[in-house]
This record gives sequence, structure tokens and C-alpha cells, in this order.
Amino acid sequence: MLTFPNVSPVDNLHSAAERRRQLENIRLAVGLAHTVVGTELTLQGEDEVDLRSSGDTDSDIHICRLRQVVVASLSPQHPDVSSWIRSVTVGGALTPSNAGVYRFSGHPLAQRWFATVLPQTSLVELLERVSAESPSGADVEAVLKPDPGLEVTVVGISATTPAAELAIDELSLYAYQLCLTAELLGAAPIRAK
Repeated sequence: MLTFPNVSPVDNLHSAAERRRQLENIRLAVGLAHTVVGTELTLQGEDEVDLRSSGDTDSDIHICRLRQVVVASLSPQHPDVSSWIRSVTVGGALTPSNAGVYRFSGHPLAQRWFATVLPQTSLVELLERVSAESPSGADVEAVLKPDPGLEVTVVGISATTPAAELAIDELSLYAYQLCLTAELLGAAPIRAK
């Protein structure tokens, strides 16, 4: 048995929880980048070296290959990428709009994207609630892009009229907040490795 003299069992549990959270953040970011064309991820490794991942052939690691690595890391038989990726930054065609919600630059009308660990079935009800509770909810369209391998669903919300563009930040943030609440309430299982 290996022992680590300066690490208590409580510290090991805490770091395991941190690694699960980090792996979830990586899954969400990779899901976004794999779904939304033109998105670029910057991965900062433990050695302070940055790697660029996108759909471009000149990126350090193609987003499809990175997705395969992250999917494999969900299995206990493979190395956990969260042990060598310190942080992930989403960029390229997506820029931060609100906490966890990103603005897409490649659409004629306003479009926002986010990712969640909620399954598609939970999201349909949740987005119907957003539409029903918002006066401009009828002027937006939502698209759901589940990624079963990563166990995430990517959500795109698009304005369908110029008037809806004014409310899209508020609507997408509200939808994202409802997703986070549902995740915290246990609607989405947290994967243990």
C-alpha cells in the first residue's frame, strides 16, 4: 500500500471530489467545443504549458481527438485527464456572455450556448418552463445536442426576431440557472470514478 505522509485521508477525499468537479468542467467545455463550430479551447496543463484544441487542423489537439480522450477517461481503466489539465478556457467563436453562458459570433441573430450534465428529457421540460414564464420566450428557439459519450447536453438558444435579441441574455441565463438548480437537486447523477 502506498502512503503519502503529508496527505490525510480527508485530503484524499477532498482532492477526489475536486478531480470529479474538474473532470465535469472538462466534459462540459469539450461538449461545447465539439458541438459549436469555431469554438477553441485552451487547456492549461500542470506544467503551465497551454494546448489549443479546436476543429482546425493546426490546433495542438483536434477537438474530436480530445473528446475521445475525455470519454475514455470516464472509464476507471484509463487515465483521468483532470489530473493533468489545470484549467480550460472557452474561446474562438464563443465568448463569455454570463456565468456559464456563451455568445456565438457566427449567427445573424443573437445566439447563446451552454452545456449541462442534465439529460435531454429533463431539459425539454425546463426550457418549456423558461418559455412559459418569459414574455419574449416565444421569440426564441432552443436546440438540444446530447453527447452520450461525454454524458452532457449542449443547449443553443437563438433569437428568432430582432426584439428577442434584447432578452436573450436574460432568457439564456435563466435557463442555465434552472439547469444548475436541477443538477444540485440531484436530477443529474455525479459520476464517481
